[in-house]
Amino acid sequence: MRMKIFTSTILFLVGNILYGQNNLPVLKTNKQKLSYYIGNEFYKEGWNISPELNPDILNITIKGKTPVAFVSECDSILFIVKPGETIDFVVLQNGTIKANIQIKAERDIKKAKFTKEYKKTNNGRTFVEIPEVYELFQIILALTPTGKNGYSIVQKETEYYKTVINQFDKYKDEKIISIIDSLIASKLIFHCELKLDAYSFEYNNKSKIVQSKIYNITSRENTNTLKPFIHLIQDFADKTNFRKFYNENKLLYRNQINFYGSW
Repeated sequence: MRMKIFTSTILFLVGNILYGQNNLPVLKTNKQKLSYYIGNEFYKEGWNISPELNPDILNITIKGKTPVAFVSECDSILFIVKPGETIDFVVLQNGTIKANIQIKAERDIKKAKFTKEYKKTNNGRTFVEIPEVYELFQIILALTPTGKNGYSIVQKETEYYKTVINQFDKYKDEKIISIIDSLIASKLIFHCELKLDAYSFEYNNKSKIVQSKIYNITSRENTNTLKPFIHLIQDFADKTNFRKFYNENKLLYRNQINFYGSW
């Protein structure tokens, strides 16, 4: 839905915005959801207030200076955002609950970088893979309360699932688990975007999770939905010794790939 944002009802707010680390702008609301604009794009009640995320980040990709506004039933706030800029503000819910929101703007980039050599090597080919970081995210997803209860996103009728739970369930209270659960609990389909973007990360030769040399974004979103949490995913992988688990199960993964390829 496209709507013109720049009317007098929004513009007057610019003069009321307070800046400074100790005096962040405040948006008031008595509801759980906010509407927001990025330029002329309107997202009605598209923002779920999550105080447990600190900060709760709105990642956007823009080509130049762009207005970004959040609107509640009784208040609104507007920023003119530049690529590479980070802006913080506070949502005050019901007069007592504070949620820290951050707008993080990246310059609009291509989702993938296919070199001539890559195209020549891979054109017309189909791959079946179980990439390491992709499987790591699947395990994180399986440990969330939503993953445990939502039969549609995690298959639980396998011995491998039992092995995963036995190995990793003691880490279910790690921060990344609660964050991912908060992102999918109210919008279950969003787990697909997170999972797809896991494919755009890989391990380097120092066991660090880094951006793929080819893919920047592999979800259907305009920003990489998983990028803000990679440091927490790295921490989870290190604590749980995930890479050892992955290597111990390579035969299973290979058999799954062969099974799929035999169809």
